[in-house]
Amino acid sequence: MVPKREAESNTDSLVDVEIKSESSDELEPMDQFFSQYSWFDYNAPLPASQQFKRLREEAGWNRGDAEGTQAWEGYRTALVRQFNSTYSSDLDDLEAWHALIRHIGVVELPDTAEECQTLVEGKYINLVDLVDARNDPTIVIEHFANEIELSEYTRANDKIFPRGHIEAGSLLTFLLRRIFRPRNPEGGRLKCEKGKVRNRKRGKKTARQDLLGKAPGSLKLNSRKPATDD
Repeated sequence: MVPKREAESNTDSLVDVEIKSESSDELEPMDQFFSQYSWFDYNAPLPASQQFKRLREEAGWNRGDAEGTQAWEGYRTALVRQFNSTYSSDLDDLEAWHALIRHIGVVELPDTAEECQTLVEGKYINLVDLVDARNDPTIVIEHFANEIELSEYTRANDKIFPRGHIEAGSLLTFLLRRIFRPRNPEGGRLKCEKGKVRNRKRGKKTARQDLLGKAPGSLKLNSRKPATDD
């Protein structure tokens, strides 16, 4: 943990976690965010969510701390900017769609952006995983059978992408799913209960099975009244 007095007098302080609007020519948005903490041993190939968790633990931030809250917002902004930088902010960008769907295991690429949208519309993948896989084409992105399974995985592993972020483009907005009020595949939507979230881990076998049409087993749904809003 960095002593508070040292942090306040250093340009790499815990408090100064705002990301500049113009990204460095040498650093990607995610790398730029973590580089603000010179005392933190950042390892770019590792998942961003794991590294932010370790950053928070090493800094000694508790829930509600001003420094921790500001860092969390900076991390969320970095996720959005990294997605825009890696893929695109434009829903009609065919080249971006092709790059994205290659990462989720699609071999035959559609001819138009509209066809790509139709292809992906019924898929459930974690967008933080998609950002983590940006520089490694060998990473297999897990596909989930429905929004509830995606919600459980996302919440259990703290891989939550910001919803409604001011810098989110039309492509990112299209891909976002309901994590806190997922839709019930049998009709309506269910609100996830934290105590019942299963700690599912990403596995290559599950992802490959899903790509072959063998999706993971569906969940047993409770009889709670479906939510009416997001």
